Amino acid sequence: QQQPEKDASDSQNIDDSSEENRLSWIQQQLDALQANANQSLPNSTSNPVKKSNSTSEDLWEKPCDGLEVFTSKGVISSEKIAAFDMDGTIILTKSGKVYPTDENDWRIGFDTCFKKLKQLCADNYKLVVFTNQRGLMKSASTDNFRKKIQHIQQKLNVPLQVFVAIHSGRYRKPCTGSWSLLESKYNDSIKIDKSKSFYVGDAAGRPDKWRAKAKKDHSCADRLFAANIGLQFYTPEEYFLGLNKASYEMPKFDPKSLRLIQSLLEPATATLVSNKTEVIVMCGLPASGKSWFVNKYIVPRKYEYVNRDVLGTWQQCVKMTEIALTKKQNVVIDNTNPDKESRQRYIEVAKKFNVPCRCFVMNVSVEHAKHNNLVCYTPYLENN
Repeated sequence: QQQPEKDASDSQNIDDSSEENRLSWIQQQLDALQANANQSLPNSTSNPVKKSNSTSEDLWEKPCDGLEVFTSKGVISSEKIAAFDMDGTIILTKSGKVYPTDENDWRIGFDTCFKKLKQLCADNYKLVVFTNQRGLMKSASTDNFRKKIQHIQQKLNVPLQVFVAIHSGRYRKPCTGSWSLLESKYNDSIKIDKSKSFYVGDAAGRPDKWRAKAKKDHSCADRLFAANIGLQFYTPEEYFLGLNKASYEMPKFDPKSLRLIQSLLEPATATLVSNKTEVIVMCGLPASGKSWFVNKYIVPRKYEYVNRDVLGTWQQCVKMTEIALTKKQNVVIDNTNPDKESRQRYIEVAKKFNVPCRCFVMNVSVEHAKHNNLVCYTPYLENN
């Protein structure tokens, strides 16, 4: 994590509270001077750019639960989007801490930010910020944060549109819900040309010491966000300072690398359902696809559905299984059943009624399950 920089108007009052902060600031300036002036970054084109009229006033909107959108006066919709993360990219903390101490603990992150953003506006780019702010979920009001956003925009003195994702879900990066809303509602029906657009963010998956004294990136959400949309991606140091690309690590699971399923079951010769009374015990992580599989392929074959989320306790699940077997009905147990003890309960019931019991294991890795469910998997994995 780099130490914060003063913006252009404050450059004469650089915080010299520590020698390390001073040297860090000087190093960033040297890096900027030494950067390749001819770096391959977006610039103006000779072709006419599709754009709208500018907005006449500042406006805050809440298009849906968990998302707020700020559009400053002067915003002009365009086919070219210059998109940025906020924390660690457009701004850094004055305090030098990872998280701001209050709504006033911020400063513009790079001296070149002012010039770069103004040039983008001159080149007919629309400036858009996408920021994750889940901490606001616990706040009674977002008024102070709204003021912070407007103060940042006023300091930069360029028109901005800002998407603030407050909840987890489709609008939080790296999910693309906020971008989709930009395309469908917040760009005046002008189709965005992704080949002319780009995104800049600091959550880039860079390892510890990717640069002298630099800490590991907290995630790669910004890089994934750009990849999911199909945008060219830059880190703040690449875009604002002209530094060379740093090494980075992506998640172990890549959905694009999934193979096509050749057979529903492994081995392919396995039997899906039985004509005789039996018990099927599902086994797999949350978000591994158990319920989808069961409801699509098993329940329609007249299997009694047993699920702890519906019945409340494992005792009720066992009781329902016994009732179904008494009626000579097939049963499918749609629970995680991660341990031997939980599976053994249904094996014993099957033995009691002298019927076969099969276990269907979802062939899904932990990383795959995490990808499928970014919200609900965490408590389960921590407890198991």
